[in-house]
Amino acid sequence: MFFLNRTNRSGILDAGPIGGYNQSGMYKIDCRFNKTALIEKLIKISAYRNKIKIYNQDISVFLRRFLPQESPNNDIFIYFDPPYYENGQRLYLNSFSKRDHEKLKDSVKSLNCSWIMTYDDNPQIERLYALYPKYHFSINYSLSKKRKVVNL
Repeated sequence: MFFLNRTNRSGILDAGPIGGYNQSGMYKIDCRFNKTALIEKLIKISAYRNKIKIYNQDISVFLRRFLPQESPNNDIFIYFDPPYYENGQRLYLNSFSKRDHEKLKDSVKSLNCSWIMTYDDNPQIERLYALYPKYHFSINYSLSKKRKVVNL
């Protein structure tokens, strides 16, 4: 999956390989696969391997069942990367419904630990998380057409 993420357009498998199947695009399949730099990053991350845990659970199950066991003292940091609100159904095998996005907001409301979340810039997400501090940043996308978008 790591290789596929680095060699497919925007890391999305359905988008196809960077440069296209015929490798006739301006960028080739290896443009995001700097083997030396990626190995260095993996080595740095591996120094924390005993502190990193990855779960594949419904978020409400994770927060209710696993989080208290993992961090009884709340000395934990959680990175949430939910499916995009606007194009989630098109981009992900397991997208969220409107209610799922609301459930996530309700779940993080009661957290007593540090967390961060990335989302697409969408008025509904702005409303859902109106009471939380936000940092907006722009990233360049070039999946099908070059454009700049703002993320939360």
